[in-house]
Amino acid sequence: MPLLETLASIGSSIASMGKLAKDVSEATTPDKRNSALIEFQNCIIQANANAMSAQAECASLIALNRELEEQVVKLKNWEAEAADYTLKQFGSGSFFYIYTPSVQTAKPRHLACVNCYQNRKIRILHILRNTKAGWPGWVCDECEAVVVPGGTPPSVIEVYNA
Repeated sequence: MPLLETLASIGSSIASMGKLAKDVSEATTPDKRNSALIEFQNCIIQANANAMSAQAECASLIALNRELEEQVVKLKNWEAEAADYTLKQFGSGSFFYIYTPSVQTAKPRHLACVNCYQNRKIRILHILRNTKAGWPGWVCDECEAVVVPGGTPPSVIEVYNA
C-alpha cells in the first residue's frame, strides 16, 4: 500500500479508537463491554500493522534516496573527470580521448580508450608495437580495442600536440 494511503488508514484507525474507547466506557453490560474491548483491540492491531507497513515503506524510500544520491555523486564525479578528456581523431579513421586537464596535475598526459570512455571508465591506451598496418598503434587492456592510424601514421608527439 502506498505510504499516503497507509498514513490515512492509521489516522482513520486512531479516530475509530476514540469512538471505540467511548463505547467501552459506556458499555452497560459485561457482554457489551467485552465486545467493545475486542473491537478496540482489533483496531489497535490494525493501526499497529499499518504503522509497521508505513515504517517499512519509509525505510524503503530512505534506501532508494540514498542510492539515488550515490548515483548523483558518481555522475558528478564522472562529469568532472570526463571534462579533462578531449576526443581526437587518429589518422583518418581511429579515435581516442587525450587527457587535457584544465589545471596542472601530477597525472601524466595519456590516451584513453573510446569504448571504455563511453562506459564511464577511463582506461589508458598502451603502445602496441606490431599492428596489421605495419606501424605502432595503441591497445586497451580492458576491452582489447586497438587504435591504429589510417593513412600516414602520426608520431606520438603529433598525437599529444593535436
